[in-house]
Amino acid sequence: FHKSVRESVPTQLQGKVFLNGVDNEDIAKSMMIFYSAIYGIRANQLSKFSPPVREETENRHMGEYYQAYFELVNRLDPDLSKSKVITPHIDKRWHVITELPDLDERNQLNIEYTITKALLLGLVFDYIEYLPKSALSDVFCYKMKNSASRTTELVVSNGTDCDDFYELVDAITINPVAVQELNALIDCCIQKDLDKKCDFSLSRLKRELDSFVLPQFSESVRSFLELPLLYKYSVPVPDYDEDRVLNMICQMMEIIKEYVKKYASPADVEFIYADFLWQQYELFEKNLGELSALKDYQDIVRDPVANEIRNISANFFDSVDNEVNIKRVESIKKTINQLRVV
Repeated sequence: FHKSVRESVPTQLQGKVFLNGVDNEDIAKSMMIFYSAIYGIRANQLSKFSPPVREETENRHMGEYYQAYFELVNRLDPDLSKSKVITPHIDKRWHVITELPDLDERNQLNIEYTITKALLLGLVFDYIEYLPKSALSDVFCYKMKNSASRTTELVVSNGTDCDDFYELVDAITINPVAVQELNALIDCCIQKDLDKKCDFSLSRLKRELDSFVLPQFSESVRSFLELPLLYKYSVPVPDYDEDRVLNMICQMMEIIKEYVKKYASPADVEFIYADFLWQQYELFEKNLGELSALKDYQDIVRDPVANEIRNISANFFDSVDNEVNIKRVESIKKTINQLRVV
């Protein structure tokens, strides 16, 4: 309202009449404007912008604007000159979650989970391989295999070849098309396995992880628990994201556990997963001991990320209440304490 309106009301009544009111000389003297404002509202609270939720306590479909946005950006190639669609952003990198995080923290973690699944199971099922750049080349890089078993080179953010492990994480993250293709291949592979009605001990994941190798590092059989650490030790310090690595640890463990659930009854899942995780954990400790003999990995055994993997593993074993897992927890805690002393 115009300030002259306030002056026309007795002073003793102004507090009640103009409660929360603001005078403004730009408002006409014959006009009063009333409005109600809602503060603190977020995009995920608006139905058309909200991401999907599939949980025991909540079931919500994605909003139409959310769906339209992700249907578009999930078709963007890292090389935008090859994309059949145009980015909706001013900056060509803003659809990548590491450049512009999702407005919904829970959905950010869900997107990271699909990327981690594509990375982990893509490597385990050999849909991502470390191969010579060409038939006559002695230069190796990471390539992705499609449904027709044809390989395509992966490209990192700066447009160069993907020839280091940390670059593989980057190359998958910036390529939503690759993430979708890899997860579709993985899901198809899992379904074929389930159709055979075998138990987890005969599943493809179990077979592949029993002989899982990362040729970039060595021909030794590796544990999936090593991947976050190998990423940390290969990434340049300025590019290292501690939160991303810690999330990666939990996501990889959850991915393996979800896989086990497909092959076991609810009553057996925790015990089957615990036995398999322990097998992977023992291999993890063995390999860290061998890596620590190398110049570039001398401190890897005592690395905070290695201890985080130990603690997360111990917490899980502690949740599965039986004598075997109690001993496993004691063994892990003993390892942690010994490393503190040395």
